[in-house]
Amino acid sequence: MRISKRMAIALITVVLLTGFTLGHLSLKLSHAQGVLPISRGAKASHLGPVIDQMQKHIDELQQNLKALREVKDALVAGEKIEIIPQLPVKPLK
Repeated sequence: MRISKRMAIALITVVLLTGFTLGHLSLKLSHAQGVLPISRGAKASHLGPVIDQMQKHIDELQQNLKALREVKDALVAGEKIEIIPQLPVKPLK
């Protein structure tokens, strides 16, 4: 099956417009949920606390990943795991 040049251009255009629209909606949704606390007119001074908060979340995720790797290694080694420490869970805002 062969696709004409017009059909290929139309298909690419539809895909790009769909991606643009979904990205725009996702951005609006994240802004409405407070996930994206900066606006288009944000200054560099506003980015500092946001970057600090992001780094804190990354550090917490790395700790969780380390704990999961330790559990996986113990399971692969055939060790019996008696106590799995509770990972801190923060309530959603």
